[in-house]
Amino acid sequence: MAERCPLCLGALSSADALIRFCPCHPNLTDRFLVTPENYRRIFCQHPQCNDLLTIARQTFLLHEGCESQNPFWKNGQVIVPPQVQWTDKDDRVHLVKHWELALLEQIAEKYPGRREMWFPALLFRAANRDRETSRVGTLVKLSGARNVGKTTLAVMALNPWSYACGERTPDLGHIQSDHFVYAFNERLAQPETVFAQALEPSWLFLRAETTQQWTYPTSRLIKANVRAVFVRPKESMASLPTASRDEINPMSLLWRTFKRATMGPYIAVPDGESHPPPSHSAVVFLDTAGEENEDPYSVKLGTLEECVDVIAVTLDATHLSHFSGRTSFDARMSIPVAVQRIKSIATKRARRCLIVTKVDLVSGGLQPLEKEYVSKIAQDGNLHPDCDKQMLLAWLAEGDSKEKELAALVSGEAVHKVFFIWTEGLGVLGGDPPRAIGLLRFVAWCLNEGA
Repeated sequence: MAERCPLCLGALSSADALIRFCPCHPNLTDRFLVTPENYRRIFCQHPQCNDLLTIARQTFLLHEGCESQNPFWKNGQVIVPPQVQWTDKDDRVHLVKHWELALLEQIAEKYPGRREMWFPALLFRAANRDRETSRVGTLVKLSGARNVGKTTLAVMALNPWSYACGERTPDLGHIQSDHFVYAFNERLAQPETVFAQALEPSWLFLRAETTQQWTYPTSRLIKANVRAVFVRPKESMASLPTASRDEINPMSLLWRTFKRATMGPYIAVPDGESHPPPSHSAVVFLDTAGEENEDPYSVKLGTLEECVDVIAVTLDATHLSHFSGRTSFDARMSIPVAVQRIKSIATKRARRCLIVTKVDLVSGGLQPLEKEYVSKIAQDGNLHPDCDKQMLLAWLAEGDSKEKELAALVSGEAVHKVFFIWTEGLGVLGGDPPRAIGLLRFVAWCLNEGA
C-alpha cells in the first residue's frame, strides 16, 4: 500500500517528496523522495532526538505540493505574527498561545517560501502503519449530525484532564498526553482565524478554564480538520489491577497496547532496518461537518472513509424516545443520520463504532443499575465489554421505527462497538477542570485491534 500524507490523505508515490525539519537540530534538514529505502529518513539523524518525549521537539515533515496550506502563508511567504489573535462576533479579542505557533515561526526562518503545512513525523507513521511492525496510531473519522458533539469529542481528546483518571492534576495520572492540531479554510480572507480557533481550547486547557464559546463547529468549507492526541502510559500503570476475564479495564488495555508498539528492536518494513520505537501512540481525529454527514450523496465522506482505520458514528442521547418522548422528527436528526451513515459504512474495511454523546443530560432518567454502570465509566473502572450496547438496545426498543432500524444495525455486524462518552466542567468557571468521561475506553479500543 502506498504511503499517505496525514493532512491531505493523498497517496504518495516515488515522485513525491518530503522535507524533514528537526527543531532541536535545524541544520540537519533533509529532502527525499517517498520510496521504501528512504523511509528511515523521516527520522532525525542525531541519535539523541529519538528519546524526546515532547512532540514539539520531535521531527516534523512537509509534503511538497500538499493541498493543506500553512495558515500563515501570505503574498508568497510564511509570516507568523508576534501575537496570534482573533475577534469574535461580540468584538472580544482572543489571544492564542501554543507551541505550534512558535514551531511554525522557527521553521519559517529556514523555509519562508514553503506554503504547505508541517506535521509531526509521528503523525506520518500513524497514517502509514502498514510500514510499521506494530500499531503506532489510528486514524478516526467522526460522523454524525450537526450539534451532536463531534467537534467537542475531538477537542476534549486533546485535553490532558481527560486522562487524569481522577487525580488532582494530569501530572499525577498514569498517562502522559500530547497533541497536534491543524484546521484550514482556504476560502477565508484570513485562514489563520480558523487555525487560531482550533488551537485556542488547548491554550484554555493549560489554564484549566473554558468559556461558553470555547469551541466552534466544523464548517463544510473547512478543507482539513485534524486533531491528533498522542498518549504514553507511565510505568506506574503496570502496577494497576487488571480486569477479570469477562471485563475490560481501559488503562490496562492501553498499557498492553503501548508496550507492544514500543518493543525493541523496532523494525520497519519492508526495508528491514532498525528504527526508533514511537514515543507515543497516536489517535488522529478527522472531524467532518454535520451538513456533510446529512448529505447521503457526499463524495468527500466516501473518499475519507477509505483512508481511515476507525469510523465513529455519533448519536445524541437526548434524542432517544426513551428520554425525550415522541418529539418531532426534525428535533432528533442524529438518529436518522446515524442510520444513514452506518448503512453506508457497513461494508467498509475500517472498524465501526457508535458513540452515544451527552449521556450526562439524561442521567435523571437512568435506572439504578444503569446509573451504577455509568458511574463505573466515570471512574475508568472494570466494565463488561458489551454493556453500553445492551443498554442502548434496551432504550432503542422503546422507540419509533427509525430507532428500531438503528437497533437492528447495532445488534448486527454493521457496528462493532458502542461507547458512552460525555463531558464534565465545560463552561463552568471556578469549578473542576473540564474533561471527557469514557474517552479513555474509546482511545484504548482504537489502538487495540483485538479489543
